[in-house]
Amino acid sequence: MNILAWNVQGLGNDWTFQILHGYVQQYSLSLVFLSETLSSKNQMERLRIKLGFSGMLLWEKEGRSGGLCLLWSDTINVQLLSGSKGHIDVRVFSSDSNCWRFTGLYGSPDTSLRHQFWNLMKRLGDSSTFPWLCGGDLNEILFNHEKHGGIERAHYLMSNFRETLNYCGLADLGYRGPKFTWCRGKATNLVQERLDRMLGNCEWMDLFPNSYVHHLNLKGSDHRPLLVELLKADEFSNFGKSWKRGRFHFEKAWVEETEYSKIIKK
Repeated sequence: MNILAWNVQGLGNDWTFQILHGYVQQYSLSLVFLSETLSSKNQMERLRIKLGFSGMLLWEKEGRSGGLCLLWSDTINVQLLSGSKGHIDVRVFSSDSNCWRFTGLYGSPDTSLRHQFWNLMKRLGDSSTFPWLCGGDLNEILFNHEKHGGIERAHYLMSNFRETLNYCGLADLGYRGPKFTWCRGKATNLVQERLDRMLGNCEWMDLFPNSYVHHLNLKGSDHRPLLVELLKADEFSNFGKSWKRGRFHFEKAWVEETEYSKIIKK
């Protein structure tokens, strides 16, 4: 099973839709989480039909910003647990009788509201009794080495992020491909950050121990799409021959932080 999470920064132009359609076809996606759709319910319903998905949940845009959408194929069943302008939380039932939880996340770009997002994640974590995969554009980094260019991130913002993951029992799933998932500016003042990521709890990682997160090409948006291959212990990547894959990245700094040491020990 393959999942895509992507901040599309609007689906109003045909170029972005064609890129998304290409990903759906190339990777046989079962679940797609989109943020900043900037689209109405009717627009997203037409998009669902064009992409060939059987189900859809969405949080409509507010004015000229926001908008979340979760699409899924007929290979799985999805049950809504909760939703807001910052998340869509569902239970996923797959054909092999596995049941697990997926939460598509979108963190506010306004740092003064970031504490509300962390509190939302903690509430979601308190209600998690299933294998849990979550992620998307969280609009935050864990460490300053996840940012290149511009001013350094305030330490308290990153510390609050790490504390939230520790509270929820979530670990960064790493990635294959380029390090940064977002960029803006020109060569002389380019800013790049790893704002998008996938997270999982121990139960989910036990269920899909061979899974990979791939950072795809930067096109159609300032954010890279995240492709997640859900692979069990006896399953292996379908992209080994057809796709030149980069090495897996596990940051040394993770094990130097108290919060991540606690998660690993669990």
